[in-house]
Amino acid sequence: MKRVLWLCTLIAAVWLLPQTAAAEEAKKTWVDKLQLNGDLRYRHEFISSEKYSSSSKQKARIYDRNRHRLRLRVGLQAQVNDRVDVFARLASSTFASGAGDPVSTNQDLSGGSTPKPLWIDRAFVEIRPWRTITARAGKQPSPFDGTDLLYDSDLNFEGIAALFTRKLGAHEMFLRGGGFWAGERGPDGFSKHALTQGHFQAQIGGKVKGKKLSGQLAVSYIDYGNVKNNPAVWTANNGFGNSLTPISGRGTDTLGYLYDYNLMNVNATVKVKLNRMEPAAIFDFVTNGAAKKDPAYDKKLNTGWLAGLSVKFMKFPVDWDFLYNYRVLQKDAVLGAYADSDPAGGGTNYNGHRLSLGTGLMPGTRLAGTYFINTKDPDNKDAQRRLAYDRVQVDLEVKF
Repeated sequence: MKRVLWLCTLIAAVWLLPQTAAAEEAKKTWVDKLQLNGDLRYRHEFISSEKYSSSSKQKARIYDRNRHRLRLRVGLQAQVNDRVDVFARLASSTFASGAGDPVSTNQDLSGGSTPKPLWIDRAFVEIRPWRTITARAGKQPSPFDGTDLLYDSDLNFEGIAALFTRKLGAHEMFLRGGGFWAGERGPDGFSKHALTQGHFQAQIGGKVKGKKLSGQLAVSYIDYGNVKNNPAVWTANNGFGNSLTPISGRGTDTLGYLYDYNLMNVNATVKVKLNRMEPAAIFDFVTNGAAKKDPAYDKKLNTGWLAGLSVKFMKFPVDWDFLYNYRVLQKDAVLGAYADSDPAGGGTNYNGHRLSLGTGLMPGTRLAGTYFINTKDPDNKDAQRRLAYDRVQVDLEVKF
């Protein structure tokens, strides 16, 4: 009799559990399914650019620049069901080439106090068909791990992505891939077929976690399509440091990329958890194999790397964080249009240091300062073609 009672109880529980979950889901109003978040950052920035003399021992000032900038981002997450979410975010950005800047959400405070525009910064759907797999479609944050050596942190890809993650106890392995679009070229008077510019990326890696020591390693392959001998992905005739050439059959007025961009990227992080400190060593390396294989390649530069150290200080007497890195980003190592917009003014073809120090003033509020010390066109044999570029940023950021 007891066995029959237990069996009936088990069957009832199995049947009622999804019914109860469905009932609880039905009770949720549309307000319960929405989450609002965002941040506001006020920045004062000073930029100085100097030209080296022929002896490289003295510099001549080119210009100084002081400006105040604002960044506003407001995001919304809507839960469709347990496996589907929709994300949207509006953000400020500087008006450039008929639209917002894809690698910056900063808005200059100028123009006689005129109103500032907001743009669609993100808009994507996220589907989780299984616990280990996530799929995204739309304008989304980068699904790949890494530093800002390849992509500016403000860049949001447009396309589809799939993420596979497998937990192995305290450790983790992951496989990620996606196809992203930048624009459509043609058909026009020079081409009978429409060519879609964009890139595909695949990444494999893993994370290991111990009591005090943890680390991560990720390897990526990035293949850009229809860029060689085609216009820049945005802002006409601007390669942001990349090698350009007149496009075949279009005269000398229209410039396009001289090389293709097929990149191999390796990045690694090692962290140590101490009592009141958490130091981490960071390394990132990228090389453009397509440029080296190109018949037009004449030993131009196609490699980039970043090495640095970050430290989090807990309760000294408040929390602090420190970051230092040195990077080299050669002329055709990455696609310059998507590179970090802060060091050396953005793009490629520079090297230099970054130092950052920040602290939490109170919950949700942070004060930070960053100093970039860069040299533009550092490998140019003509010293007078090299530029010294210094940039100081002081940020007050509030998250909500």
